[in-house]
Amino acid sequence: METIAEVRFEPSVPAQAVLGLVYRPLQKSFPQVVTLPQAALPEAVFEQNPALRYQAHYRLDSKDFSLMVGPRSLAVATRGEYPGWNIVFPKFAETLSEGLATGVTQRVERFGLRFINFFDEDVFPNLHLSFSLLNAPLVGSETFFKTVLDLGEVKAVLQVGKDLTLNVPFKPSRIGSIIDIDCFMASPQSGNFMDGEVSRFLELAHQREKETFFSLIKEEFLERRFNPQYE
Repeated sequence: METIAEVRFEPSVPAQAVLGLVYRPLQKSFPQVVTLPQAALPEAVFEQNPALRYQAHYRLDSKDFSLMVGPRSLAVATRGEYPGWNIVFPKFAETLSEGLATGVTQRVERFGLRFINFFDEDVFPNLHLSFSLLNAPLVGSETFFKTVLDLGEVKAVLQVGKDLTLNVPFKPSRIGSIIDIDCFMASPQSGNFMDGEVSRFLELAHQREKETFFSLIKEEFLERRFNPQYE
């Protein structure tokens, strides 16, 4: 349903200067600028509330992608149907590299790649993931599971839930199940990102995301639902 690559950082410039610096080299790729409601809040609100600290203040749109810009974050996301990694990867890598090259970051605090997968049905019976209470299977509504996996160079926030309302920009709200995988690297060296590390991280995170997703899915569900073609 949605794919997002995000960089969180300690800024090297005043908060109000980030948009201008990022917009200049990227305005041809993202011509439409939308001011988000949180941009009207005082800066002190974001400093005092960790949940708001990395929220975007502006959204720059193109036909197939959006760039979200905040005082401490840059994120690029797909719009509409997922076009495939061969299209998403170069766009994500190019956009984030150009954004970081403007010098808005003093230190990168987190680099993440997130995939939100949606299912109209209850996905839990089709996963290698189960819950029990007093040795009996635990089956209920609005089930939600979250954990952080250590995958070597990266970690992954894995969230699986059912009977959830999914609200994604540019798409109608839907109720169903999600498999949400956010692969991230905390406190990477900023200098490495300026030397092409963006592309390496995106490829690594994408590979770990795929491995995690397919390790969850039961083979019979995979064959029935997705009819995969193997080379």
